[in-house]
Amino acid sequence: MQDKPLLVLEGKRVITRVINEVTQWVSAEQTVVVGPDTLPTGSIPTVFEDPPQSGPYMAVQAGLRHFTQRFGPASPTEGVFLFGADMPFIGEGIEHLVEHHLDDLQRTQVAIARSAGKLQPLFSYWPRCVAEQLFAKRVLDAGIMQTLNHIKYRVVDVEANAVTDLDTYQDVIDAGIENVS
Repeated sequence: MQDKPLLVLEGKRVITRVINEVTQWVSAEQTVVVGPDTLPTGSIPTVFEDPPQSGPYMAVQAGLRHFTQRFGPASPTEGVFLFGADMPFIGEGIEHLVEHHLDDLQRTQVAIARSAGKLQPLFSYWPRCVAEQLFAKRVLDAGIMQTLNHIKYRVVDVEANAVTDLDTYQDVIDAGIENVS
Protein backbone atom coordinates (compact mmCIF):
# COMPACT_ATOMS: atom_id res chain seq x y z
CA MET A 1 0.00 0.00 0.00
CA GLN A 2 1.32 3.46 -0.85
CA ASP A 3 1.92 6.11 1.82
CA LYS A 4 -1.39 6.86 3.53
CA PRO A 5 -1.33 10.64 2.89
CA LEU A 6 -0.95 9.91 -0.84
CA LEU A 7 -4.06 7.73 -1.10
CA VAL A 8 -6.84 9.26 -3.21
CA LEU A 9 -10.40 9.77 -1.94
CA GLU A 10 -13.04 11.43 -4.12
CA GLY A 11 -10.38 12.61 -6.56
CA LYS A 12 -8.06 14.23 -3.98
CA ARG A 13 -5.06 12.93 -2.11
CA VAL A 14 -5.70 12.54 1.61
CA ILE A 15 -2.89 15.03 2.43
CA THR A 16 -4.56 17.59 0.14
CA ARG A 17 -7.91 17.07 1.90
CA VAL A 18 -6.24 17.58 5.30
CA ILE A 19 -4.34 20.71 4.19
CA ASN A 20 -7.47 22.19 2.61
CA GLU A 21 -9.43 21.75 5.85
CA VAL A 22 -6.65 23.01 8.12
CA THR A 23 -5.96 26.12 6.06
CA GLN A 24 -9.60 27.14 6.30
CA TRP A 25 -8.91 27.73 10.00
CA VAL A 26 -5.14 28.31 10.24
CA SER A 27 -3.11 30.40 7.81
CA ALA A 28 -0.78 28.56 5.46
CA GLU A 29 2.13 30.58 6.91
CA GLN A 30 1.41 28.99 10.30
CA THR A 31 1.10 25.44 8.99
CA VAL A 32 3.75 22.75 8.61
CA VAL A 33 3.56 19.15 7.42
CA VAL A 34 5.85 16.57 8.98
CA GLY A 35 6.89 13.98 6.45
CA PRO A 36 9.03 13.51 3.37
CA ASP A 37 9.58 16.58 1.23
CA THR A 38 8.09 14.66 -1.69
CA LEU A 39 4.58 15.07 -0.24
CA PRO A 40 2.46 17.35 -2.44
CA THR A 41 1.95 20.18 0.07
CA GLY A 42 2.02 23.20 -2.26
CA SER A 43 3.32 26.23 -0.37
CA ILE A 44 3.12 24.48 3.02
CA PRO A 45 6.64 23.66 4.27
CA THR A 46 7.55 20.10 5.11
CA VAL A 47 9.96 18.98 7.80
CA PHE A 48 10.88 15.48 8.86
CA GLU A 49 11.47 13.81 12.15
CA ASP A 50 14.97 12.66 12.95
CA PRO A 51 15.42 9.82 12.37
CA PRO A 52 12.77 9.55 9.65
CA GLN A 53 9.64 7.55 10.55
CA SER A 54 10.54 7.55 14.25
CA GLY A 55 6.95 7.91 15.40
CA PRO A 56 4.30 10.53 16.13
CA TYR A 57 6.11 11.89 19.20
CA MET A 58 9.21 12.76 17.17
CA ALA A 59 7.01 14.13 14.36
CA VAL A 60 5.42 16.58 16.81
CA GLN A 61 8.88 17.53 18.05
CA ALA A 62 10.00 18.24 14.45
CA GLY A 63 6.95 20.43 13.80
CA LEU A 64 7.53 22.38 17.02
CA ARG A 65 11.19 22.86 16.11
CA HIS A 66 10.07 24.37 12.78
CA PHE A 67 7.84 26.88 14.57
CA THR A 68 10.61 27.85 16.99
CA GLN A 69 13.05 28.38 14.12
CA ARG A 70 10.50 30.36 12.12
CA PHE A 71 8.73 32.37 14.83
CA GLY A 72 11.05 32.28 17.84
CA PRO A 73 10.14 31.24 21.39
CA ALA A 74 6.50 30.51 22.17
CA SER A 75 4.40 33.16 23.85
CA PRO A 76 1.92 32.13 26.57
CA THR A 77 -1.04 32.66 24.21
CA GLU A 78 0.32 30.79 21.17
CA GLY A 79 -0.97 27.34 20.36
CA VAL A 80 -0.57 24.55 17.86
CA PHE A 81 -3.10 22.19 16.37
CA LEU A 82 -1.99 18.62 15.68
CA PHE A 83 -3.72 16.74 12.87
CA GLY A 84 -2.86 13.38 11.35
CA ALA A 85 -2.01 13.51 7.64
CA ASP A 86 -3.95 10.25 7.23
CA MET A 87 -7.28 11.61 8.53
CA PRO A 88 -9.37 12.34 5.43
CA PHE A 89 -12.50 13.55 7.25
CA ILE A 90 -11.14 16.07 9.78
CA GLY A 91 -13.42 18.69 8.25
CA GLU A 92 -16.28 17.03 10.11
CA GLY A 93 -14.81 18.01 13.49
CA ILE A 94 -12.18 20.70 13.12
CA GLU A 95 -14.68 23.45 13.90
CA HIS A 96 -15.32 21.97 17.37
CA LEU A 97 -11.62 22.03 18.18
CA VAL A 98 -11.25 25.61 16.93
CA GLU A 99 -14.29 26.64 19.00
CA HIS A 100 -12.56 25.18 22.08
CA HIS A 101 -9.51 27.26 21.27
CA LEU A 102 -11.61 30.41 21.00
CA ASP A 103 -13.62 29.57 24.14
CA ASP A 104 -10.46 29.06 26.21
CA LEU A 105 -9.54 32.74 26.25
CA GLN A 106 -6.18 32.18 27.88
CA ARG A 107 -5.50 29.29 25.47
CA THR A 108 -3.84 27.46 28.32
CA GLN A 109 -5.48 24.09 28.13
CA VAL A 110 -4.72 21.11 25.92
CA ALA A 111 -7.80 19.84 24.08
CA ILE A 112 -8.03 16.33 22.66
CA ALA A 113 -10.75 15.16 20.26
CA ARG A 114 -12.81 12.17 21.31
CA SER A 115 -15.30 10.09 19.44
CA ALA A 116 -17.16 7.04 20.72
CA GLY A 117 -15.07 7.17 23.90
CA LYS A 118 -11.75 7.05 22.03
CA LEU A 119 -9.24 9.89 22.36
CA GLN A 120 -7.38 10.95 19.22
CA PRO A 121 -4.25 12.95 20.16
CA LEU A 122 -3.49 13.61 16.48
CA PHE A 123 -6.64 15.73 16.43
CA SER A 124 -5.80 18.18 19.20
CA TYR A 125 -4.87 21.68 20.33
CA TRP A 126 -1.85 22.40 22.55
CA PRO A 127 -0.54 25.66 23.99
CA ARG A 128 2.81 25.84 22.21
CA CYS A 129 4.83 26.44 25.37
CA VAL A 130 3.24 23.35 27.00
CA ALA A 131 3.89 21.25 23.90
CA GLU A 132 7.52 22.39 23.71
CA GLN A 133 8.10 21.30 27.32
CA LEU A 134 6.36 17.95 26.96
CA PHE A 135 7.99 17.06 23.63
CA ALA A 136 11.49 18.30 24.54
CA LYS A 137 13.03 14.88 25.14
CA ARG A 138 14.05 12.56 22.33
CA VAL A 139 11.72 9.55 22.44
CA LEU A 140 11.86 7.24 19.42
CA ASP A 141 8.98 5.07 18.18
CA ALA A 142 6.56 6.62 20.66
CA GLY A 143 3.01 7.79 20.32
CA ILE A 144 1.44 10.74 22.02
CA MET A 145 -0.98 8.99 24.38
CA GLN A 146 1.60 8.43 27.13
CA THR A 147 2.31 12.17 27.12
CA LEU A 148 -1.33 12.76 28.10
CA ASN A 149 -0.68 10.94 31.38
CA HIS A 150 1.42 13.92 32.54
CA ILE A 151 -1.04 16.74 31.88
CA LYS A 152 -4.58 17.93 32.39
CA TYR A 153 -6.56 18.24 29.20
CA ARG A 154 -10.03 19.04 28.02
CA VAL A 155 -11.98 16.58 25.89
CA VAL A 156 -13.75 17.86 22.78
CA ASP A 157 -16.34 15.47 21.38
CA VAL A 158 -16.41 15.29 17.59
CA GLU A 159 -18.21 13.26 14.93
CA ALA A 160 -16.93 9.70 14.52
CA ASN A 161 -15.80 10.26 10.93
CA ALA A 162 -13.67 13.25 11.95
CA VAL A 163 -11.17 11.08 13.81
CA THR A 164 -11.09 8.30 11.23
CA ASP A 165 -7.48 7.56 10.38
CA LEU A 166 -6.08 5.13 7.87
CA ASP A 167 -4.05 2.82 10.10
CA THR A 168 -5.01 -0.46 8.43
CA TYR A 169 -6.00 -1.72 5.01
CA GLN A 170 -9.53 -2.19 6.36
CA ASP A 171 -9.60 1.48 7.49
CA VAL A 172 -8.72 2.46 3.92
CA ILE A 173 -11.52 0.31 2.46
CA ASP A 174 -14.02 1.57 5.08
CA ALA A 175 -13.14 5.18 4.21
CA GLY A 176 -14.20 4.52 0.61
CA ILE A 177 -10.76 4.56 -0.95
CA GLU A 178 -10.50 2.30 -3.95
CA ASN A 179 -7.61 1.23 -6.18
CA VAL A 180 -5.19 0.83 -3.30
CA SER A 181 -1.88 -0.45 -4.59
